[in-house]
Amino acid sequence: MKKTWQVFYDRYFGRHLDLRARLFHSLAVGGMAISLIMAFSTLFTKAGFFHFLFNILIAVVSFGLLYYSRKTGNHQLCYLVTVVCVFMILFPAVFFNSNGYRSGMPAFFVFAVTISVFMLRGRTALIVTGVELALYVGLCIFVYYNPQTVRPFETEADMLRDIILSFVVVSISLGIIMHYHFRMNYEQQRELEEAREEALASSRVKTTFLANISHEIRTPINVVLGMNEMILRESTSDHIRRYAANIQTAGKTLLSLINNILDLAKIESGKLQLTNEQYKTVDLIFDLVVIGRETAAKKGLVFQTQVDRSLPTAFRGDAFHIKRVIVNFLSNAVKYTAEGFVTLSFSWRKEKGRTLLCISVRDTGSGIETGDLDRLFQSFTRGDSAYSRGIEGSGLGLAIAKELAELMDGTILVESKVGYGSTFTLAVPQSIVDATPLGQWESKQAAVTLERTSFVAPAAKILLVDDNKENLEVTKTLLKESLVQVDTALSGRQAISLAEQKSYHLILMDYMMPEMDGLETLRHMRQRGVDTPVVAVTANILPGTKETLLEAGFAGFLSKPLVWSQLEKMVIDLLPRELVQLKAKSTVVDEEREAELHQKLLPYGVSVLEGLRYVNGDLSQYRALSEIFCEHSGESRAEIAAMLEEEDFEGLTYAIHSLKSKALAIGAVELSRQAAAMEEHLRRGDSMYVKVAMDLLMFTWDRVMTGLREVEVCPEC
Repeated sequence: MKKTWQVFYDRYFGRHLDLRARLFHSLAVGGMAISLIMAFSTLFTKAGFFHFLFNILIAVVSFGLLYYSRKTGNHQLCYLVTVVCVFMILFPAVFFNSNGYRSGMPAFFVFAVTISVFMLRGRTALIVTGVELALYVGLCIFVYYNPQTVRPFETEADMLRDIILSFVVVSISLGIIMHYHFRMNYEQQRELEEAREEALASSRVKTTFLANISHEIRTPINVVLGMNEMILRESTSDHIRRYAANIQTAGKTLLSLINNILDLAKIESGKLQLTNEQYKTVDLIFDLVVIGRETAAKKGLVFQTQVDRSLPTAFRGDAFHIKRVIVNFLSNAVKYTAEGFVTLSFSWRKEKGRTLLCISVRDTGSGIETGDLDRLFQSFTRGDSAYSRGIEGSGLGLAIAKELAELMDGTILVESKVGYGSTFTLAVPQSIVDATPLGQWESKQAAVTLERTSFVAPAAKILLVDDNKENLEVTKTLLKESLVQVDTALSGRQAISLAEQKSYHLILMDYMMPEMDGLETLRHMRQRGVDTPVVAVTANILPGTKETLLEAGFAGFLSKPLVWSQLEKMVIDLLPRELVQLKAKSTVVDEEREAELHQKLLPYGVSVLEGLRYVNGDLSQYRALSEIFCEHSGESRAEIAAMLEEEDFEGLTYAIHSLKSKALAIGAVELSRQAAAMEEHLRRGDSMYVKVAMDLLMFTWDRVMTGLREVEVCPEC
């Protein structure tokens, strides 16, 4: 008997079951017991055979629900069936058969409402209990006005016995259910507390282990990096220096990972110390701008800065750890952005008596899946979207950023849309030291020297193919410092002829050319035995363009306007290694001069800072490209006007397409946008728009030229 009871208990009340499932099983068993007791009580209360039959039926239904619940696990459906069949049908039937509200049934109504609240969830519980209350109140009112509808007890003593028995049975049943419920809750809470203590103990052991092993690993890595630095300085072999550079990059990545693990261990153990020091706002901005610009330049991305000029001049807080958080945002923005922009923004606001410094990093990258946002800041966790696969990372950066933000009493806000990019914002309270508005922050920066790797390849032969002379000159200017031998072709046919006559190491070819486009030219080259690597260069950056060109046989893809860092990397990768000599190059970035020039040209629709993004911040290169733009503008404008007059809309499409990228290369953003809009209308055959909008395009072009002349960016134009 004891064994049978144990099997029954494990099956219906074992701890492997959900708490609500065990509670329902206890209610079902209790319902059977109560119904059987009430059925046999009719022998004493003389409630009649109908009352006896209904209680037996309730016991049968309770048993059926208990069995169905264990077999299927669909407890919520069982709750609803219980409410409808037992509480809303059987209870009212018994109510009419046992003298209405002058019986023990109102006690069972209380039982029904209480159990519904316990067993159902959320809006369902609210609706069901509301319906039950309305039903039971309605029944009592109905019987009050229609007493003949109920079956009365034969004597007052029978009614009293029924009321007392019902009250006792319901009280005991609810008491047992409540006791069992609270006991199960207590046991579950105790188990959770024990699990929590075990988890905390495991976390402390893990933290100690990570801290110790990270310290042990960092020592030999520092030795490796130090000795490798000596190889870089003293070796005269280009091959060895290239290998050593790869070691240095990998070593720094590993050291960064170990430092992140140490930081996480310090945070979890409560040993990370914050500082509270006075700092100049402009210093924080400059430090992050330099880091952001260098990081973005390595991948050929446009880096932009937006600063609220009303920012206080000086704050008090932990500038070091603020920079740690933002550097992580910048690193991720560049890592997950294949092309486009990274924008660093600074602002501030008053909130609940506090001054919040707000720093945002926005990108045009892959974006984040909605399902990944909840676990974005978990340690060693990364997004699982197709965009993030193949991208290196430990998943520690954002976890540390979140911990640092919370330690500084700040918050991190994330906005993202897959395929369109993300915005990460840090809002951290700071004390104002000097409330004077920051104003023209660019003028407060001294010149900065950017160190990067460049190359020379005097023996390399490169063929440039483009139907636009200006584009050819721009590319030649960008390649000038590399000392490569450059030939040019103005059409696909000319390029084929040159490629057959002379052996080139690399061909850079415009994709969109009249008569014979890049794809057709490449096909003819391959048919004639020219196997030189060919890179497609185009301003058409619509989704799928790059993939189409690579599948067609192009060795690489570059978008217009050309970004020097991307062009440089492509040439280094595709030229034979023995022809390329890497060299260090220093570029002096005079932010004050750049800012001054930017402010002077901005009213003319020219953003110098935008143009500098394409030449790694090299102002002399920017001037050279601007001079080329000015030199060819007269000829280009005359060609466009002639094509419009002759209604040569096909040729006009290529000319406007070329203008779009040439204007953007010098930062003439508005002119580039207007050209892009006109190109779109030309491709749709909307000649009326082109004829009307051409005057506006020429006006914008004139304004750009006026600005370049007056500011003397290209004085000879």
